[in-house]
Amino acid sequence: MKSRIILTIFMTIMTLFSMSLKSFAQESDTLVVDALPPGNLNAVIASDVDANGNRNPNRVYLLQQTSPVDTTYFMGAQLVVNFNLNIVGKPNPVTGRLPVIAPFPNASGSSPTVLFQQQFGGNVNFKNLYFCLWRLDSTGNARLLNEKGDSVSIIMDHCVVDGNNANVELIQSSYVKEKITNCLFRDVPNPNSASTGMVIGVNGGRDCDTVIMTNNTFYGAGAFTGAYCPYLLLDHNTFFMNTVYPLSISQLTNAVITNNIFYAQCAKGTDSIEIENAIANGSGFPSRIIALDTLSGIYLISPYNLTETGRNIKLKDNAYYWPGDLSTYWKSVSDTSHIPGLITPPVFMDSRDTMMFSDKTTWPNIQASDNVNEDPMFPSSITSSSINALIHYVNVGWQTSSTGGVRLVPNPTYSPLNAEESISPDWEKTQGYPVPENLKYTADLRGSDGFHLGDLNWFPGDTPEGVKQLSNGIPSKFELSQNYPNPFNPTTYINYSIPKSGLVTLKVYNILGQEVATLQSGFQKAGMYKVNFNSVQLASGVYLYRLDANGFSQVKKMILMK
Repeated sequence: MKSRIILTIFMTIMTLFSMSLKSFAQESDTLVVDALPPGNLNAVIASDVDANGNRNPNRVYLLQQTSPVDTTYFMGAQLVVNFNLNIVGKPNPVTGRLPVIAPFPNASGSSPTVLFQQQFGGNVNFKNLYFCLWRLDSTGNARLLNEKGDSVSIIMDHCVVDGNNANVELIQSSYVKEKITNCLFRDVPNPNSASTGMVIGVNGGRDCDTVIMTNNTFYGAGAFTGAYCPYLLLDHNTFFMNTVYPLSISQLTNAVITNNIFYAQCAKGTDSIEIENAIANGSGFPSRIIALDTLSGIYLISPYNLTETGRNIKLKDNAYYWPGDLSTYWKSVSDTSHIPGLITPPVFMDSRDTMMFSDKTTWPNIQASDNVNEDPMFPSSITSSSINALIHYVNVGWQTSSTGGVRLVPNPTYSPLNAEESISPDWEKTQGYPVPENLKYTADLRGSDGFHLGDLNWFPGDTPEGVKQLSNGIPSKFELSQNYPNPFNPTTYINYSIPKSGLVTLKVYNILGQEVATLQSGFQKAGMYKVNFNSVQLASGVYLYRLDANGFSQVKKMILMK
């Protein structure tokens, strides 16, 4: 069973990495979809079949606007999908804004509570899209996606998702693969539940498959909640202001949690008396960012043949911080009829977590290092107003056991709603499009890969130490050279050439397909480059390194011998 799980992880990672929508390059497979009339997106996709009822498996639905007016793609009904669905947006050539997809009331006044229902079979790929999940008349909202099936996946890249229901996850799934990159989620957490306000939630506490999240920002939102996850990669994400756990999955088996920023997370804290009472029966712990549990814990429902010694978790180069205003608020709260005891502030790890990381006999491969409690120093124009809103939000939750209608991110306000009109002229001011947040911080927080911690989209052009441009000449082709020396110990050099400027990533994976190092991730000018890779923290074995640049992708093998 263990070998089967390992093989599944490897095949899953390779499949996800290969799903870069190679069909995008095939112009004949692209179908341009008009925004109007409302519901046209549903109609076009539903009717896109041949005479035999078959679909083009490589179809890409392109949402593009050619006028200076931004028009929303309204969805008046849920779109049921049991096929490969690829929707790609093209920014408006005049305004530069992404196409917007939003729910729309039908004739009865109701609107879809879920925009996309992915049934068994097929994959979902969203790229360059702005999902406004609140109805523009502010009377309701929708979940983005329900996804079901063992062999399906969702890939999202360079999307903004705004306005989720406070009581449900943005994406509900079971036994599926998720790869979320370069996205911004402006969500709504519920201060009274640790299982809501999450971007991905596994239905009914069931297991998932593979979750990969890199270079995302979660503004008032958690990332993932579930029961059991065979493989999780959480790398270079920024978690900004949240009342719930940023990550709620205690039975992690293979996980890499690196280079993230956790700012003002679990801000509701925990009732101290409730903790004391719960500790008496062995189930109470304070709110914490890293929440692990043993495989014999009460939440384990997976029938897999798992062992504590077989768990592999890497927790490294993360920063966490709670601003002083929050600490002052926690100290100032007095006993009320709704709060039996004072608020116990959250922690990065509690005694159970630290025990698991320190007991190398039981958990030899659970490792934590270089995680720091340090203020990233985000712009004060963002933090001051956000902290005040967060404290008010938390306080309403404690005093009334409800959110009181308070949101960290304001609802859009458009009235009257006219589907034939474009997005409101004051969209940028009222809804935040482009988003008003700028989370580029000033502290010098960097991981062992040389990058700033957190979402690297706030640091355009950020490159890791060790990447050197060899010349300003323009090479004739994309090329990834064999590392030298090979075999190596502990350092080796990797050369590559890119004839066209653009986003470039160079990453290293172990034989299971788990990412172990990011050598380059960001914009690079055309040229020839040389990378010095230091593997001092890795074990001997075979590793793969992969270059992705402007549609070019190549993988080579190298051997570390210590």
